[in-house]
Amino acid sequence: VVKFSVNEFLAGDSLRMFPGQQLKLTYSAENMADLKAVGLPEGWKADIDLPTGSILLTAPVEKAENKTYDFMLQATGSGDATATVAFQVRLNTYDDPEGVFILNEGNMTTENGSLTYIAPDGSQIADAYKTANGTELGNVCQDMFIVDGRAYIISQNGDMAPTGTQFENDGMLVVADARTMQKKNSFTRTELAQLEWPTNIAVLDSTHIYIRDKKGIWRLDASTRQLSFVKDS
Repeated sequence: VVKFSVNEFLAGDSLRMFPGQQLKLTYSAENMADLKAVGLPEGWKADIDLPTGSILLTAPVEKAENKTYDFMLQATGSGDATATVAFQVRLNTYDDPEGVFILNEGNMTTENGSLTYIAPDGSQIADAYKTANGTELGNVCQDMFIVDGRAYIISQNGDMAPTGTQFENDGMLVVADARTMQKKNSFTRTELAQLEWPTNIAVLDSTHIYIRDKKGIWRLDASTRQLSFVKDS
């Protein structure tokens, strides 16, 4: 007889995850020879590590939907002996109007900015952008604007600090899918070299991205990647 159970939840419980998030589950088993995920939902990954008795569950980013997914783990033993565990995972996207974003600028000379998300139920992701992309926002994030399903995030230093320190990140301006935080576009400090200490961003559409810096207001056209100063601003 094969006995199998997942330690992180009781029967009937469901898990909650966000796009790109990884969750490590552990299990207990008796007389088990192998374990596999049956009918894994599209885009999801379940990496099973038999020696450590763990399962690394990874939520999709591409085409992630705000819904509940069904999972089944099947343990097999000798002969035809099997045991199955079914559970559900609720995937939350970031477009709930009652959710809250907190844009963290990070230390000016030592670290990149980050984006915290707090869901209506109080669950949270410390760095939603990094969770979805595996990369980070620019140094000293300043402002964020969401329009037409896109999040525009401006940082003051981008990938290079005034001291000359180079940072590993996605640049001065990052455009992400507001539902999944998947990066859609980005602009380096070099591309936006005309900007001096940008602090605010407001967007009408992808060709009218307005950025305020210490000189005034600039308009960026994402389609041509051209930055122009707004006269008399």
